[in-house]
Amino acid sequence: MRKRFGALCATDPGTSIECTVFHYAIRNMGDHPIRNGRFSCSDYSIMPEYRTDDGDWKQLQSRLMACTANVFFETPILPGKAAEGDVTLRGLAPQFDTSPLYPAGKYELHFRFHSSACFASLDGSFCIQSPKEQIVANSNAITVKATAFTAKPPAH
Repeated sequence: MRKRFGALCATDPGTSIECTVFHYAIRNMGDHPIRNGRFSCSDYSIMPEYRTDDGDWKQLQSRLMACTANVFFETPILPGKAAEGDVTLRGLAPQFDTSPLYPAGKYELHFRFHSSACFASLDGSFCIQSPKEQIVANSNAITVKATAFTAKPPAH
């Protein structure tokens, strides 16, 4: 799904990687409620990767320098339900250096999801127990034919 992301994109963003909106869903396929946690500014739960010309997957590097108001928040996910959202590469926390994706071209991306989940109460309102291991999963690969970088730098 592609659309303009607020005032950060130029008037006609076309299909710039910076202005492409990606939809995600974290599904609870189990039979017990869970809570999945994320940090507000140092969150590494959704990591974008792109395929290089030699066929390897490479992670975009973080530009996070400091994080002064880092809040951990949890989202309850009931059995058979999902937590869904939309993200742009520019809007992910921590900020990622997307300069390798600035030139116009065809890019193959996927997202690596690192869970921070716990088993929750029946209504999902609080954690009861953490699992022994957290999961890491990759999204399907997505091919985006992108125009040149069109996002406006943030105003200071």
